Amino acid sequence: MKTKVKQTEFSGMLGEEVSVRKVNTRIVVKNRPARKLGPPTTKMLLVQQKFREASQYALDQMANEESKAQYAKRITPNARSAYFVAMQDYMKNPVVDRIETRNYHGVPGDPIMVNAVDDFMVVRVEVFIRDSSGALLEKGEARQSARASQWIYTATVANPSLAGTTIEAIAFDKPLNEGSLVITL
Repeated sequence: MKTKVKQTEFSGMLGEEVSVRKVNTRIVVKNRPARKLGPPTTKMLLVQQKFREASQYALDQMANEESKAQYAKRITPNARSAYFVAMQDYMKNPVVDRIETRNYHGVPGDPIMVNAVDDFMVVRVEVFIRDSSGALLEKGEARQSARASQWIYTATVANPSLAGTTIEAIAFDKPLNEGSLVITL
């Protein structure tokens, strides 16, 4: 007859010098990490501020049942609560990793494809088209295609001189973090 052994989970400090924690299935006993002395650096203060903002954002999202349900759908073994998923979303900016201009010839109606991703969701993509001198020709919002990470912007203004034209795409996630990419034709 097999006897089932119950595992005890524990972690913490033993006195002032030794820390104990479980890493995967092993118990790790180490000397306490050295504390930094002195005032926090500017970088540390910025990280602390961002963490406070993320915590407040997550609390606000948990107060809204619809947002809470959206974040709850993304719970994983590593992100065990909707609150934690919301905090992660706040901490990470979206990324625009590609602007496809193969079908853009400077004619109104030409499409510009933008690939934008986020750890949770991209909610909006804005596109700016500037001529070679940097003057803004047009700007507007792209619409999401059937593929979640792909957005399509349809040109509205004629651009007779494509050489030197810059196209910028800015993606926004639910907490309104930004990620952008600029290409030059």
